[in-house]
Formats: sequence, structure tokens, C-alpha cells
Amino acid sequence: MKFSYEIEHRLVIYNTIKNAMETHLHSSEDPPWKGLKCSQCNGPFFLYGGWTDIRHPLCQKCWTSHQKILWEMQEQNIRGMNFALCQMEDDTGMPRGFFGRYAVAPPKPTTVIGEFILNNIKIDRSAIGLLNTGSIGGSVENIDVTISMVSTDPTIQSFQEALKDFTEAVLRSTEASSEQKEVILELMSAIADEVHKPKEKRRFKVIKTLLENIQELAKSLNSLHAIWQTLNSIIIGIFS
Repeated sequence: MKFSYEIEHRLVIYNTIKNAMETHLHSSEDPPWKGLKCSQCNGPFFLYGGWTDIRHPLCQKCWTSHQKILWEMQEQNIRGMNFALCQMEDDTGMPRGFFGRYAVAPPKPTTVIGEFILNNIKIDRSAIGLLNTGSIGGSVENIDVTISMVSTDPTIQSFQEALKDFTEAVLRSTEASSEQKEVILELMSAIADEVHKPKEKRRFKVIKTLLENIQELAKSLNSLHAIWQTLNSIIIGIFS
């Protein structure tokens, strides 16, 4: 029996977000989660996540982490079932593959550099040392988490793709100094945090200042200027 767990996983995420958004839109009274904070990090509330009989309010980051854990547990169970099928074939003298196998999604490549784990951003060998320079490592890891967040909004998806391209371009740049890269990525990390806040909690004046600072740094760096303009226009559209 074979089926795509990737499709199943995407449908679960889609339906969860859809139900949460419909509840937000159609509730005529103050919702029960009004004023709630994430039970794990005290961040802005996104939706409920369940562990056994306990219901927890979660922010988007923690909910994404929770879904990732559930997905990994499901894959572990699938591998266990495939192993059991192999044992059944061996014990009964059946040829290997007689009972079929459950499809297992190929593992997503992960880059582990010291204490930093990156699932989206690709680091060239020449840039690996930068992760241990100042706040660069923490900024890149935070940006990587932002790119991993699930969103059905095409604008946010475009932002995530452009953010990935821009971050990798900054790390690859031979024009920018380590200090310039550190500043740009730290500012970009702060912008990424603001993008995923509820619209009413976004700090527009802060974002404007951050964008102006990055613009000032990027305009003198030919390798970053064009790609920054694309990302900048997307961010302006999100906050307009």
C-alpha cells in the first residue's frame, strides 16, 4: 500500500489553517482565545495545539515545531511498519516486497554547523566561518526558521523565497565585510520577526527605519542591490 505522505501532510496543514482562519472571521463574539499568549514562548497566539487531553495556545513558530514533531513521529511509525512487513516475509518464506511497503518521504537536507541548524538556507564553505562571527549565526538561524513557517498567503510565500535568496546572497558576497553582513542580517532578522506578527501589532515606523538602514548598506554593494530591491518591494507591500 503506497501513498504520498507529503500530500497528506500538506492537506493537514492547509485544513488546520483554514479552520483557524474561518473561526477568526466568522465569530460574532469575543473569541475564547482573546488575550492568550503562546504557552511555550509567550509569543502572539496563533491557534491551539493538542497533547493528549491538554489544549495549548501556540504561536505560529511553536505550532510549526509541533507539526514537525508529529510528522517525524508518523515517519518513524511508517518505518516501523515497513520493518515489521520485512519480518513477516522472512518468517513466512515470502519473497521480499510481497506485502508492499508504505512510502517514506525522502529526508529534507539539513545543514548543521556547530550549534546552528539550517533547513532552508544554503551556506557556502567560504561563509561557514561567518556563523560564529558576532550575531550572524543567530540572525541566520532565526531567518531560516521564518522561511520554514507555513503560510497560505502568496505574498508571505514570495517574501520567504526572496528572503532566502537575499540571505544567501549576503553570505556569499565578496564585496561586503563581515561587519556589514552582520548588520544587514541582524536588521533582516528583526524585519522577519515583524512580518509574522498580527497586522495590528506590527511596528510600521520601526520597519521603515530598518528598511532604510539596509537600503543604505545595500546600495553600495552591486551583488546585493538588485536582489534587495525585489525583497524591499515585497516587504513594503506587506506593510502598506
